[in-house]
Amino acid sequence: MKSNFETNTGLRFISKAETAFKIHIHTPEDKILHRSVGYIRIGEKKGLKKAIRLRNEIGIKLWGKKLWKRVLNEPELFTRLPHSLEPKLIEKNAPIKSDPRRKKLHYLAKWYVYGDDGSLSTKTTVVSVEKYGKLGAYNKAKRKLTEVYKNEIEILSYMDRFSITLAK
Repeated sequence: MKSNFETNTGLRFISKAETAFKIHIHTPEDKILHRSVGYIRIGEKKGLKKAIRLRNEIGIKLWGKKLWKRVLNEPELFTRLPHSLEPKLIEKNAPIKSDPRRKKLHYLAKWYVYGDDGSLSTKTTVVSVEKYGKLGAYNKAKRKLTEVYKNEIEILSYMDRFSITLAK
C-alpha cells in the first residue's frame, strides 16, 4: 500500500520547496494543517531541524503523544481508516412469483482488507432486518465492524468517527 504523504525530504509531513520547508499534518478533524519554515537566512540544515521540531510540537498538540507516534510511524494509517463505523441500511431484492418487485431491509457492514502485496479487497456482512429485527440487525452489523477495526478504535474515537451505540 502506498503512503498518502510521501515527501521529497524522506521525512513524514515535511517537504522541501525553493525557499522553505513545508509542513503538512493531517488533523483529527480530517483536514490538513499547513506551516512553513524558511531556510534562506538560517541555512538548510538549521531550517530542517526547526521544521522537524515544529512538526513534532504541532503533532503532539493535535494528537497527543501516544497517537502522534502512531500517526508519524504508520504511513498508510489514514488510507486504511474508515470514515465511519456505522452499518448501512439497504434494500435487497427478494422477488417471489406473486411480487417480483419485493424488497427486504438489511444492514450492511462493509470493510476493506489489504493483502501483503498491497491489493485491496472488499468484505461485507449482510444482516437481515426481518430475521433479527431492526435493532438486532444493526447491533450484529455494528459488532462486526467494531471487531474488524478493534485495533483502530482508539484513533477513530479520537477523530470522532466512532461512537458506541450497541444495545445488549
